[in-house]
Amino acid sequence: MDERDARNKESFDEFKRESIETRKQIVKLKYVVVTSGIASVIGLYAANVATMQASLSADDSGKAMEIVFSQAAERIQKTNERLNVMEDLLNKKMNLN
Repeated sequence: MDERDARNKESFDEFKRESIETRKQIVKLKYVVVTSGIASVIGLYAANVATMQASLSADDSGKAMEIVFSQAAERIQKTNERLNVMEDLLNKKMNLN
């Protein structure tokens, strides 16, 4: 009976050590899962911010280009008006001669 009790105690001690080791592994696994989740959320947030920055930058660039094209169109219109005035003056001079 003493032998059986000794074997049972050894088995129980072995089980206890394995249980403690398993708990340690579970704690490590929880740490890895939580850390991975947090890293994923931060990564997705960073990707979202980068996308929004790119979108806003493109929008601002488009607005700036609209202003430049508008100014260019105004300059072309003024140049056309001046050319028309000069053409009219040349035509008048040619008709006088």
